[in-house]
Amino acid sequence: ERFASSVKLLPPTAKQLKEESEDANPLCRAIPALRGKFAWRSLGDFPTPVHRFRCGLGSSLSLEGVHEDIADVWVKREDLSSNKYGGNKVRTLQYTIGSFEAYLQNCKAQEGGGAPSLLTLGSGGSN
Repeated sequence: ERFASSVKLLPPTAKQLKEESEDANPLCRAIPALRGKFAWRSLGDFPTPVHRFRCGLGSSLSLEGVHEDIADVWVKREDLSSNKYGGNKVRTLQYTIGSFEAYLQNCKAQEGGGAPSLLTLGSGGSN
C-alpha cells in the first residue's frame, strides 16, 4: 500500500457542476476552454483585495536612476480568503478537495476497507 500519493485532477461530477458555478472559478473565467475539465469546490471569499502602501527607502536603499526615496508596495491579501483557513492554501485546496470528492464518487470501495482518506500538509512555517 502506498503511504502517499497525489490527488489527480479529475473532471467535475454532475453534483459539482450543479452546485458550483464555473463563473466563480477565476481560472475558468480566464481560460473558458477549461470549463468542465477539472473538479473544483469554492472554499474561500474571493476575490481578495490588493492593498497599496508607500514605503520610504532611506538613502541606503535608494535605487540608481530612481529619484524618489519612496516605493509603492502592493500586497495581495490572501489572508482574507477565509476566516477559517486564510492564506493562499485555500486556492490549492479548492482543486484538491474537488478532485478528491470526484475520486470518491468514482472509486469502488475495496473489500473490507473503507473509503480513502485525504491528508494535506502545509509547509513548516504554515499555520
